[in-house]
Amino acid sequence: MEFWELLENAKQYVKEEGTRQGLRNFLDDLESFGDTELQAYEILSSESSVKWSAKKVGDGEYSYYEDIYYMVEEWKDCGSILAPEWLQIDYQETWDYIRLDNAGVFGDTHEDPFVLYW
Repeated sequence: MEFWELLENAKQYVKEEGTRQGLRNFLDDLESFGDTELQAYEILSSESSVKWSAKKVGDGEYSYYEDIYYMVEEWKDCGSILAPEWLQIDYQETWDYIRLDNAGVFGDTHEDPFVLYW
């Protein structure tokens, strides 16, 4: 993560928390994230606090998908013979179902990256 991005995240952390306590650990966590983790963090933090988003990513309590096609392909590769209830007749319907039935942060279309969390 670039210096300026870390600085912006540090400012947001202090603004949200009202203190600098825990800031060093928060920044260390951000610096330890790989590319996919950073992408998931950025998506989550667009709709939630930076501290909560960093904790979800740090604890591995999320799944990052490039788009709905990637999610369906991942399911197909798992070898299950039972179709999950979220799998619909087309990609748009599948994406709509997942958006309504799961906790996550979604882009504008089924072709945008999204993150599911628990």
